[in-house]
Amino acid sequence: MNELTNLKYKFYLIQFLVVLFVNTNTLAQDFQSYLKANTIEKKCEIADFIAVDFEFNNLDSLRMLAQDLLRCSYQEKSEKGKNLAFFILGKYFIRVAKEREGIEFINKSKNYYFKNDDYNKITEIYNEIGNAYQYLGQHEEACKWYDFSLKYGKKASDDYISNIASVNLAQAYSKLGNYELAKQHAEQYKDWVLKLGKFKSIANAFSVLGIIELNQESFKQASYYFEQSYEFAKRTNSYAGMGDAYTNLAIIQYYLNDLDSSKTLFKMALDFRKKVKNISKICDAYLNYGGILFELEDYTQAESMYNEGLRLAQKQKSILSELELNQALLELYKTYDLEKFEKVNIRIDSLTKKEKVAKKENDSINQKLIREVYKYDRENQDGFRSNNSKILFYIGTFILLLLAFYFIIRQKEQLNSSYKCNF
Repeated sequence: MNELTNLKYKFYLIQFLVVLFVNTNTLAQDFQSYLKANTIEKKCEIADFIAVDFEFNNLDSLRMLAQDLLRCSYQEKSEKGKNLAFFILGKYFIRVAKEREGIEFINKSKNYYFKNDDYNKITEIYNEIGNAYQYLGQHEEACKWYDFSLKYGKKASDDYISNIASVNLAQAYSKLGNYELAKQHAEQYKDWVLKLGKFKSIANAFSVLGIIELNQESFKQASYYFEQSYEFAKRTNSYAGMGDAYTNLAIIQYYLNDLDSSKTLFKMALDFRKKVKNISKICDAYLNYGGILFELEDYTQAESMYNEGLRLAQKQKSILSELELNQALLELYKTYDLEKFEKVNIRIDSLTKKEKVAKKENDSINQKLIREVYKYDRENQDGFRSNNSKILFYIGTFILLLLAFYFIIRQKEQLNSSYKCNF
């Protein structure tokens, strides 16, 4: 489906890289609970939970969570905390296009979890490494790591983790054009989450199946899967899921040249996205709806939608969304208003420079973070003990004391024996 990248306007096909799905409306409270936790064990428990949500919604918070957990772990000499922090840092770097660094941090934590036979976390680790290669576009390599995740998932004690890589493996095979295997793994994932009763994950499974069919231009079957995705998203009142389903249905209608139906569906997707309050998703929805209005030659309404999205992007300081919306306006003004075209062109140049500065600043923050982590790790190697090693230490000390006591008793017996012989 190379046409997707050649559309005059970018209609976003919704795809998923799945780690875990959690439902929480109290993330801020959870983070406060993390900060107030007075033991490293409790901090690890809360951090492991809220990191899942942060990786989808707030990467800066994900980074700060990992940094704080690492700091606390060094203070408490906790191997568990340190390695969980490395794992969270790995997920952060993978999602900010520093995949190699992400893999390196995740690998730093891997030996700890193997040593402790924590197959739940090992299953997650291999899934994350697969995600990294998926982001890098190395889909064959990604498949290898997803297979490892599924292999160790069979040993996992948590049923909600064991098959998380199936849907990602399906997407990797779809990217490779192996639609038969892609569908097979997507169906396996769907059956798994159906048994677990995870409606949000079921919605995602149907969405992936729809994308596989859409990539093969099987529009009828794709529509069926996207409709099912909508129904299951509706059961959990997931506005994000419902918006994604309508976006994909709108794309199908666009390909079928039913632009009026496509327009209606894109508008419904926009309405759902507004309820989610995810700025990037809302701006994408404005782009989609404005794009179909442009195709229908309703230039006034298209301009209005682009500008609404632009105001939101400017308010939230989302430079990438600003750039995309201005590029859409540039294409629009090229058709009928050259004066506005020139103004927008100047604005795009300015935003491009801002985006480069912002990227440079983020890269600098990330590189500084990497240096600090390695520095702290070198300086704090001594004194770290995992719970297992502490237990072994105490057992070893106890055995040594017993041996010492035994030798003292033996020595006394020998002295007494020698004393008796002399008389």
